[in-house]
Amino acid sequence: RLPAGHLWKGLPIKLEAEFIIREKLAPTLQAAGSSLKNVVKCQVYMRDADDFAAFNEVWAKYFPKAKPATTLIPTATPGFFVSDARIEINTIALRDAGKTSKQIVDAGVMPAWAGYSQAVRAGDLLFISGLLAIDRNGLVEAARVDPAQPHFGSSVQAQMDFMLANAQKLCKAAGTSLANVVRIQQFHTDLKDFYLAYQVWQQHLPGQYLPYSAVEVPFLPVPGCTVQLDLWVYAP
Repeated sequence: RLPAGHLWKGLPIKLEAEFIIREKLAPTLQAAGSSLKNVVKCQVYMRDADDFAAFNEVWAKYFPKAKPATTLIPTATPGFFVSDARIEINTIALRDAGKTSKQIVDAGVMPAWAGYSQAVRAGDLLFISGLLAIDRNGLVEAARVDPAQPHFGSSVQAQMDFMLANAQKLCKAAGTSLANVVRIQQFHTDLKDFYLAYQVWQQHLPGQYLPYSAVEVPFLPVPGCTVQLDLWVYAP
């Protein structure tokens, strides 16, 4: 908490993120024979769009190298059981003395968040960081709606096609295939888009049963993006 009446003693999101990492995650990992350096996957839930940039500064401080595969997920406000909380983090980590090592996967894919790992392989699981259909200009051109033809084509399907192509590149770089996907979390700004997105999965993996969880979120932090993917893939 900021001291009452003070404006320059930190940002609430930074104070909360620092506390969670320093006082919760690090001691818990140590008790389990692990450490921050062996975290392989994180999901970070945040309620305020303005908090994302400041959080990334904290994340870079504690994970200066070999960042875990990370997905940042917007929530409603209030979004947690403590009504004024801003953030929640869950992690998966390897034991420091274990035989399984953390392997950073690079397939030249642009992650949703600058400076994050594209994916991390840990044993027979590949964790892919949150995917958005973006390039350096924001939402990819193929997914932008033409104002002159607003009903010609589907932005969400173009976004899905772009993200699944990138996911397949990451799978190939890790020695596996998107057909081995074992967990799909799909975050939509409007769940009415779900079936259109599902149709793209069927084009990439025809006839395959999919381990799906689809959730509606209040926003995504890149203008025009309406869906984000979080994937786990079996990597034999």
